Amino acid sequence: MYKRGWIFQDWGIRAILAGQKTMTRRIQGLEYINKEPDNWELISPETIPYVMGATFRSKQDASIVNMKCPYQVGDVLWLRETFWKIPTPSFKDLKEGADTWPEVEYCERDNYDGYKEWGWKRQGGIFMPQRASRIDVEITGIKPPERVQDIPEEDAIKEGCEIGHGLDDSSPFFARGDFKNKWNSINGPGAWRRNDWVWPYEFSLITLIGG
Repeated sequence: MYKRGWIFQDWGIRAILAGQKTMTRRIQGLEYINKEPDNWELISPETIPYVMGATFRSKQDASIVNMKCPYQVGDVLWLRETFWKIPTPSFKDLKEGADTWPEVEYCERDNYDGYKEWGWKRQGGIFMPQRASRIDVEITGIKPPERVQDIPEEDAIKEGCEIGHGLDDSSPFFARGDFKNKWNSINGPGAWRRNDWVWPYEFSLITLIGG
């Protein structure tokens, strides 16, 4: 068990805090396969004791690649999210590992437009250090790698997606449609069409500071 940071957009943080998001799909650890995602097929997941991995076979030359999942069941991760910080000299001089942290607010709660007038600065989750994080989650399950378009409807709901957004005009009542839109917003236009391989993770909230 160890801690690493996971970035979530504001909607994902809200869904986690509401108990509506208990899954996330990540491409980390599958970058090599995703250079040509259509070229690979999953042979079988590998479950060595305490290690989740997968074996892929190339459709072009039948070569085999073994991939280890970058996270394992039981790992604890702290969440990075958009936040506001007070721009004071003490903030700039604060060293990593200090016991105190300048006042922050978390953007999922409101837009806080007034903070701009007070000199507060909006920071993306990528800039959040661990000492400013308020949420820890524990990985409780990992599914074998799958193509992102293969997400089942029940998993799309666990991803915190809303029913009522269609994949196209002919299917307006599926959470998978909302997931498609969110996937493109996170990974860029065309990400859904590229259909990358992903690791599907299940997690549970274990720590909420100030909650």
